[in-house]
Amino acid sequence: MRKIYLWGIPVVLIFFFLQLVQAAPVCERHYVVGFMSTPPVYFYKSGKKLGVGYELSMEAVKRLGCRYTEFVGSVSSVLTAFSRNQVDFVGPISNRVSFDKSEFVELWRSKRRLLIRKEKSVTGIASPSFYVKESKLVFGALIRGNFYLSKEEIELLQNQNRLKSFINGDDLMRALKEGRIDAVIAGPSIFNHYLDKVVQTQNYVLLDDLSTGEMVWGFYLSKSRMNSRELQGLISVFRNMKNDGSVERILQKYQAVDDELRKISMLTGGQL
Repeated sequence: MRKIYLWGIPVVLIFFFLQLVQAAPVCERHYVVGFMSTPPVYFYKSGKKLGVGYELSMEAVKRLGCRYTEFVGSVSSVLTAFSRNQVDFVGPISNRVSFDKSEFVELWRSKRRLLIRKEKSVTGIASPSFYVKESKLVFGALIRGNFYLSKEEIELLQNQNRLKSFINGDDLMRALKEGRIDAVIAGPSIFNHYLDKVVQTQNYVLLDDLSTGEMVWGFYLSKSRMNSRELQGLISVFRNMKNDGSVERILQKYQAVDDELRKISMLTGGQL
């Protein structure tokens, strides 16, 4: 009995050592993740955090096994923080926005869409570009969030004093509902979140932009805050998420309803 007891000591020690190794974090890196606090990127529902940006980011850090801190703010404040090297990565965001010392990882592409007040629409006209040129229409966009408008469109609207900026999506869509703006150009997830929640679909026309190419969406990664190994590791994680269908699965949670509304709009000549 004494011999078994003596040999059992190192066996027990080895067992507990292995348990400690397995319990240790896979990654010692502590990331700062930027979240633009406007639905459907990042928001709360019944006390739970949700959003396409939140879920994509959480999936990435989970796969890395790393710790993280949330940097939450308006579109403007988060993008400013990223440009000042205070945030490691931020998204989803269009590659139309550019930053110094950064790497862009593409995750998906989509057409932009126009939501316009029904009384302001023109029967048979389905091009958002046509409405941008209409001198009496006022458009709304987020501060530093004009991802969906080209530089030429922004310049035209600003020169004609027809572009109003808002801090968040709630204020933007409320202005549309109240008639302070006439139209918004955005993407599937945004309209899915707000249609029938803030604005009633029967009062608007929803149109796909078939006149321009698809917009590219993804995450920006900071080269200033990450070394080459960390940068390539995060790029690989995002690409794997795209390849294994995780990105598509998360996207569908936030834009499937809008896709159905768009189909109805197309079948009824654009009238919702």
